[in-house]
Amino acid sequence: MNLQNRTPDRPYSIIHRLQLGKAYASLGYPDLAAGDAYKALLLITEIVEEGEYYNQALEAAVIDFTKHLPHLPPDQVNPIPKLPSEKAHESEKETAVNWVKTSLLEPTCVLVRFYSLEVKLTSM
Repeated sequence: MNLQNRTPDRPYSIIHRLQLGKAYASLGYPDLAAGDAYKALLLITEIVEEGEYYNQALEAAVIDFTKHLPHLPPDQVNPIPKLPSEKAHESEKETAVNWVKTSLLEPTCVLVRFYSLEVKLTSM
């Protein structure tokens, strides 16, 4: 699985964890899907609550938002304003945090519940 090979390069990427979960679910491994969706939720929590791994999770979220999401329609992505370098970096961080809070938190909670339910159903 190509996604697994990229995990060491992107261990704090929420998007990567969600992609892994989706791939595991499509391959019939709901337990692994639930695990990676839960890891994504933990990373979201790190950003929202400024936890122990906040800096690593935020850096990955900025990369996800600015480099790995070009396929989203413009009305779903808040553009990052072009500002002088230091202010631009702070703006990217703020935008990434808002994106995580508004676009990822609730859907990831739903995925964790869904995959966990699949695990329970397959173990019956």
